[in-house]
Amino acid sequence: MRAALITLALIAVPQPVTALTPARPQVGAPGVSVQASLDRQLSLNLTAAPLEEAIAAIEDAAGIPIRVPVSTYDRLPYGRLTPITLRSENVPLSQVLDALSGRLALVVDRHADGFLQLLPEPALIRLGRRAAPGELALIQHLATSPFEGDLRQLTLVDLLTQLDLALLDQDTRRLPGREATGFHVEIRLADDLLREQPVSISREMSMLDALEAAAEQSDATWYPWGKTIVVVGDRDHVNWLLDTPIDVRYDGSDLQQVLLDLSRRSAVPFDLAPGLIDRLPPEKRRVRLTAPNVSTRAALEAISAYTGLRYEVTAEGVRITAVSNEPRIVGLIDNGDGTFRAVYEDDITDAERAKLAPQ
Repeated sequence: MRAALITLALIAVPQPVTALTPARPQVGAPGVSVQASLDRQLSLNLTAAPLEEAIAAIEDAAGIPIRVPVSTYDRLPYGRLTPITLRSENVPLSQVLDALSGRLALVVDRHADGFLQLLPEPALIRLGRRAAPGELALIQHLATSPFEGDLRQLTLVDLLTQLDLALLDQDTRRLPGREATGFHVEIRLADDLLREQPVSISREMSMLDALEAAAEQSDATWYPWGKTIVVVGDRDHVNWLLDTPIDVRYDGSDLQQVLLDLSRRSAVPFDLAPGLIDRLPPEKRRVRLTAPNVSTRAALEAISAYTGLRYEVTAEGVRITAVSNEPRIVGLIDNGDGTFRAVYEDDITDAERAKLAPQ
C-alpha cells in the first residue's frame, strides 16, 4: 500500500478541475459508520484543485460528509480556493485527511452527528488573519518535530529558550543541500512573574504540543508570524487582535449576529450575557455600520456608543455588559481614522447633525 502524496501549491488562480458528481453524502445516512469510512481506501488524483472541490471529491469517494466551517476557510491563504494537489492509491481516508490537515494546519474532528470536520489548529486561530504559506509550514514543522529538551522543573521562559535552541540546532544539523528554515522564538513577555510560571511537559510531546501545553498552563500564548514563534501575554494578545484592521459592512444587521461575526473574524471570544440584547429598544438591535480597514475595537466603540452597551477587555476576550443610563445617542460622527464619536441628543449642533454617520 502506498502512502498518500499531498503537495500544497499556493497559487492565486487555481487550475480548473473535473466537475464533481452532484450527489453528496448526507449527515447521518443509514449504514454509514465514521470508522468504516476512515478505513475506506481511496484512489484520488487531483491537481491544483480548489480546497472546497478537493474536499467534495474526498467526500464522494469516502461516502461520509466532511464539513469545513467558514472559520477554517478564513484562516487559509486563499480560503476556499487554496489549491491542493493530491495523489493517493488505495490509501485509507484517515491517512489522506492526516496528510491534508497536516499541510494546512488543520485538525480532523469526529462530530457526534456522524460527520467529519476540518477545524483550524489553535495557533492558526490566534493569528487573527489568513495564514501565509510559510506560517502553515512553521506549524507543520512544529507538529512533526519532537520536543527533546530538559523536562525538569521547567519555567515558561526555560521551555521557550530550549525550543529556540532546538530549532537553531535543527538548522545547524540539516542535511547538505537543504535550506535552513530560519524558524525561531521571539519572547515578548515583560512581566518576570509571567516568564517564571511553571509548565509541565511530557517526553512524548511534539514541539507544537509543548507550546500548546504551555499556553494552557500559563497566562501567555503564541502565534506564528512569518518564520517567528511570537510569545505574548494573554491580555496583550487580545488587545493586538482587537487592533487588527478588518472591513466591516453591516446594513441593518441583527446586533447579536454582528457581535458573533466580529468575534469570529477577530478570533476574540465575546462573553455576552443571555437576554442582554433583548433589553435594548428594538431600534437599537439593528446595526448600520460600514467602514473599511477598521479595527474590531473601533467597531465595538461605535456599537457601544450607539446601543449603550459596554465592553471590557480581559485576558480571555471581551465581556459585554449591561446597558448604561447615559443620555440617548442620536448618531455617530466618523473621525476619519477608523474611530467614531458619539453625539448625544441633549447637545447636538447643526454642524454635527450634518456629519452624522448613518445608523
